[in-house]
Amino acid sequence: MIPQIFIMLFFSLFPFAFSAWSVPQRLDSRSNNSIGAGLYLDQATNTTHILLARGVHLDRNIDFVFQRVLPDGTTQESVPPVGHHFGYEGLICPAGGNVIYSVEVAYRGVPGDFCTPQDPSSCHELYLRESKDSGATWSSPTLVARANMSDAVYRYAPSMLHIKETGRTYLVYGYLDPTTAEHSIGLLTRPKDAATWSAERLVLRQRKIYRGIGLAYTLNRTRSILQLIWVEMNYDVMYSNSTTMGLNWSQPTKIAEGYDNFDLAPSFSLRSDPAAGCLYLVYPDRDMHASLIISANHGLNWSQPFPVFPVANVTTLVVRSALCGNTLFIAGMAGLGINFAVYSPARAVVEEKESAMMALNSTDFPFLDCASDPGSSPTTIVVKLLATTRKALLAYLSTYQFVDSLPFEY
Repeated sequence: MIPQIFIMLFFSLFPFAFSAWSVPQRLDSRSNNSIGAGLYLDQATNTTHILLARGVHLDRNIDFVFQRVLPDGTTQESVPPVGHHFGYEGLICPAGGNVIYSVEVAYRGVPGDFCTPQDPSSCHELYLRESKDSGATWSSPTLVARANMSDAVYRYAPSMLHIKETGRTYLVYGYLDPTTAEHSIGLLTRPKDAATWSAERLVLRQRKIYRGIGLAYTLNRTRSILQLIWVEMNYDVMYSNSTTMGLNWSQPTKIAEGYDNFDLAPSFSLRSDPAAGCLYLVYPDRDMHASLIISANHGLNWSQPFPVFPVANVTTLVVRSALCGNTLFIAGMAGLGINFAVYSPARAVVEEKESAMMALNSTDFPFLDCASDPGSSPTTIVVKLLATTRKALLAYLSTYQFVDSLPFEY
C-alpha cells in the first residue's frame, strides 16, 4: 500500500499525469442547429449518451439521433423514427435503472415565429421519447401535453428532473398562450412505476418568462424540495420552490441580474447537492461574465456572485455546469472556443482553465457531465465535454480525468 503522503506528493510534482484533456473525438452530427443536443454520462457503465440534432435548419427538416460512446471509444448510433420539421433544442435525462428520457423542441413554422390562433402549425411542440435499455433503442416521439393540432400554444425551454429517492420524474417548460399573451410554467409529473405522465398543469402563472428555466431538488430530512429558476423579460433571474411535489410554489424572488442584451436564449445551469441542501447556479451576468451564486440552505439565501470567466460571445452567452460530490465543473462559450473552470467549496474560489475545445476555434455550444470513478484512489472524477460546431456541422467529445482530492493541482 502506497502511503497517502507519497500519492499527494506525486500529484503535486506531476499534476498533468492524470489531469489532461483527451484529444477531442469527432462525432458526425451533420447539423448546423447546434443547440439541439444533450449529454449524459452513465456512472455505472462509463457510457456517454449523446443527443444530437441532424440536418440543415434552412431545409426545416431536422431530426434527432442518439449516440452511445462506450468506454473504449466505440460509437453506437440509434436513429429514432419520425422526424421533425425543425429540431430546435433538446435534453436527455436518466430516470433510474435503464430508463432514459429525451425531450426535444421542434416547430413547424418559420424559425422564430410565435404561435397564432390562425396558424397553429407555427407552434413550438415538445416531443418526449423513452429508452428502457440504456439508450440502445428508443420509442417514437410523442407530443407532450398537446391536446390536438388546434392547440395553438407555444411550449419551450424544457427542463427535466428525476428524484432517485422517490422515483418521481418532473418536466417543466415555458408556456405561452398567444390568445392572452400570458406566460406560465407548464408542469408534468410521472410517479415511480406509473405508465403515463400526469395532465399538464400551469404553475407560476402570469410571469414574464423569457427563456431560461432550470429545475433541481434538495432533501430536507425525508422531504424533497423542488427548486425552480427562470429568467424574466427584464433579464432578472427568479427563484421559487415547492415542498408539495409541485402542487404549490413559494412567492418568486429575484436572486440575480442576468446579462441584458441577449440575441438568443439566455443560458444558465442549475445544479444541486440534495443531501447537503446546496444549490449552484451559473449564469451570464451584466458584466458579461459567467458567474456563480450558491445557496447552502435549500434556496433560502444566496451568496454574492463569484466571477468565473468572461463570456466573449455576446450573441449567445451559453454556460453549462456539472456537479460531482461537492466539485462543480463549469463550461462556457469564449469567442470561438470553450472555457472551462472548476469550483471547490474547500477553497471557495473558482479556478479557470482552458479546455481541449479551445484549440478547435469553431465550437458553438458546450454540454457537460461528470461521474466519479468509485474504484480509483485518490478519487477520480471523469468529466465529459461535448461541443458542437455550427459551420462544420460536427460535434466533438473530450474527456478530463480530475483528481478530486487535489482540486487545483492540474
